[in-house]
Amino acid sequence: KLLFAGVPGTGKTMMCNALANWALDRGYRVIYVSSSQRGMGEEDGANFWKIQHALYTASNSGKPALIILEEIDAYLKEAEKALILNVLDGSEADENPHGTLLISTTNYPEAIDERVLKRPGRLDRVYMIPPIEDADQASAMLRHYLKGLWQEDHRQFAPELVGYPGAFVRE
Repeated sequence: KLLFAGVPGTGKTMMCNALANWALDRGYRVIYVSSSQRGMGEEDGANFWKIQHALYTASNSGKPALIILEEIDAYLKEAEKALILNVLDGSEADENPHGTLLISTTNYPEAIDERVLKRPGRLDRVYMIPPIEDADQASAMLRHYLKGLWQEDHRQFAPELVGYPGAFVRE
């Protein structure tokens, strides 16, 4: 179980998409869980049953599975927090004999309870994805996004991009 955390636009979802494509190329089952999609009668789309259904689907897939859970912080409401913690511990989920990797994302790591972040086994790794950290990194991103339009004169704008997320440079 992994968590990608960082401000919006740092590439968390892009990284999840790349991992999903990698998994699909290898014949894995890929399951995407979104907190924004609503079902009938739901106030919001972040409900425990979505996670439970994804885990059930993974455990019965007959193949390795990748579950991508966007915005895990949206699911950690008081009423359902114990259920989510049990799922992360493994006690509320059927096991997939072929293996399941759960990757979750958050824009707000500070909103996630320490019972989730600090307890071993709930999230095995937390990766903080920072905004642009220096002018060299910004320059490399400019070069990447501008492709054939890149000119050495563009390098002068790189220091102004430090501290912004990659999506800012892309746009």
